[in-house]
Amino acid sequence: MDILYKTRFLQNLLISYNELHTAEIENKTISSNFYNLEYGNEFEKYIKRISQRWWLLKDYLFSLDKIGTVFTRNFPVTDFEEMEWWQYNYENFVLRLSATLDQISKLTNEVYSFGLKEKDANWSSVRDKVKAQNSHCAECIGNLQKYLEPYIVERHIVAHCGGLASTDIKQIDNYYFDKIEIHFFGKDWYEEKELKRKEELIKLNKKLSLIVLETKVKLADILMSMEVDFEKSYLNLK
Repeated sequence: MDILYKTRFLQNLLISYNELHTAEIENKTISSNFYNLEYGNEFEKYIKRISQRWWLLKDYLFSLDKIGTVFTRNFPVTDFEEMEWWQYNYENFVLRLSATLDQISKLTNEVYSFGLKEKDANWSSVRDKVKAQNSHCAECIGNLQKYLEPYIVERHIVAHCGGLASTDIKQIDNYYFDKIEIHFFGKDWYEEKELKRKEELIKLNKKLSLIVLETKVKLADILMSMEVDFEKSYLNLK
């Protein structure tokens, strides 16, 4: 997450939000209304709306990091069969990875106060809207969409076709055998398959980690492309 927190955009956003929050506490006026996005003056509402979008995006990114580490661990005792467990986590990764494009698009919608409704603030409409004001930002959104396109296709398969036959998961499945088979094929044979399966899991973990890192790099590009416009907007409202 460091690559994102180092951007001037996030530093300015979080400092502004913290100033609002601190002022409420010092004035002893903090209440549930503070967390209402329609509470406060235009500057306060602007900062809170963008902050909320950042925290939603951050939650997705934290989840992606956590899901990736699952593939470095032993299969836990759950109601899942082992291959179902790896499949579930991979599909969850794909869904959350694709959703980062939705979240950064909705954040951009708030930064530029386009006023697009929740369901309409998708990457395509936001990119088209921002193009007239900040062509570099539009280009950065397009770059992220292009990078995530294969996973967006996979998300569609998960959501609409009942599951995803991922080549990565198939590779793990190639080396998965029920422990009862050790009685038929021998311990050495089974341990060799077990080792290869673990190697495939570690390989998948590394692949997912690189995907998340590249996604963060492209998200940082989008945030940095909006820095100047964001500063102008909140200074005008302040």
